[in-house]
Formats: sequence, C-alpha cells, structure tokens
Amino acid sequence: MNTAPSKKSNRCNSIGYANHGIQPFDGFPYYVTRIVPALYHVILLPSEWTEASLIDFAETQVGFNNLEACLVLGPDHGLWFTPDGGKTHSRDVPVGGILIKGGLKTCKEFHRSSEFEERARWLNARVQEIRGRGGYIRGDPSHGGRPATDQEFEALSGVGFGGVPKGLVVCPECGRLRGECLGTAERYKTSVLPVSCRCGNINRCARCGNTLHEWKLSSNFFNPSDRQIWYVPGFACFGHKCPDLV
Repeated sequence: MNTAPSKKSNRCNSIGYANHGIQPFDGFPYYVTRIVPALYHVILLPSEWTEASLIDFAETQVGFNNLEACLVLGPDHGLWFTPDGGKTHSRDVPVGGILIKGGLKTCKEFHRSSEFEERARWLNARVQEIRGRGGYIRGDPSHGGRPATDQEFEALSGVGFGGVPKGLVVCPECGRLRGECLGTAERYKTSVLPVSCRCGNINRCARCGNTLHEWKLSSNFFNPSDRQIWYVPGFACFGHKCPDLV
C-alpha cells in the first residue's frame, strides 16, 4: 500500500501537528507518540501491512501507553488517537519538533524487510541530525495547572489536617492523595495543580504491560516525606525496563 519514500524530503518545520505545505518525515507508515510538547517518538511499521492491520496495531499500542498518538499513513493522511479512546482521521499529521526512536516498546514484533531497514536508516539519520542541533527537552511548564481564581486561592491557601495541602483527599483504593491544590513550589503557589494518586497511573508498556513509571506521566503527585507536589514529565517513560530485559 506504500512505496519507498523519496530521498529528497524528510523536511520538518516548526513545532506542531498541522501540515501547512511542509513535508513530514516520509518513511510511511509509522506511529508517532506525543511524549511532551515538541517531543515525538516514532515507531516505523511494515509497509506490507494492510490499513486494517496498521489501525489494529495503533489501537493496541495507545491502549497500553495511553498517550496521544497519530498513525501516519501518508503526507496528508493521519489517524489521531487520544487516551480516552478518541479516533479521528485528518489531513494534518505531526511535523516539526524533535523526533526520537527506540524508547517505547511495541505491542507486537514484526518482520523487518530490506525496505523497512532502508526507512529505518533514514529515520536514524533524521534523529541524529536533530540531536546534533543541541538544546534540551523540558516538560509542560504549567505542570498541567491553571492560574487560581481569587475564590480558589482563598479556599485552597494553607494546609489541612496533617500538613496536607487543602483540596487533596485520600484515595480509598491506594491510600495516596489526589485532587486539586495550590502548588508547593514558589513558582506554582498561585496555580491550581491536579494531583494524581497511584490509581491514576494508566501509562503502561505495550510489551510487558507494567507501568512506564511509578506515577502517571505528565502529572503531579504529593510526596508525604517532604510534603511537596512533584511533577513527572512525559519523558520519564524512557527509564522503563521490561523485567526480562533488565
């Protein structure tokens, strides 16, 4: 269903999803996971697979990872997936940002033909080119929060019983705190931050099924030892190791 990509494209522009005349990486078909803003993980897929097989792979992969993703079938043919089960066809596909590979394990193994290996070399060249530019990656600077209204600031200021930030409650399932509260770090003391308990950790490895991190990716958690709110950036998933690969 796909021909080998031409060597003259592989061009990316500024960060974003919409394709406004700019050519995305053209090693179709592939699956792109949005790790954090401007950081995209690419999984190449066999070109001999039918569209139904490609969609089945994508649905299974996103079901484990629970991260926003796009199955890229062509320069203007993408199928977008959201963690809540949403699926939308679009002419817009991911372009720009930083591309990485090899961090997330796949939900199934597949044959790597000579044509696949050629696309893999092109992807590796693109990744190395981007890495050579330098710079660094950061997570969501807002930590998923929003500015507190006057009413919220008044209601959530200070701490409750046991020094727990106001707005947090104990989860009856895991015993950890969850809810919304003002940030504990100076920068976030006027922001309302969502706080997850362990039950909120839905990001799993598609290979072994274990969680990708101790806490939900791109989320905040309350640490009882220092009574601080800590943020887990999406790229923390790359520290995961499958038990049989450790």
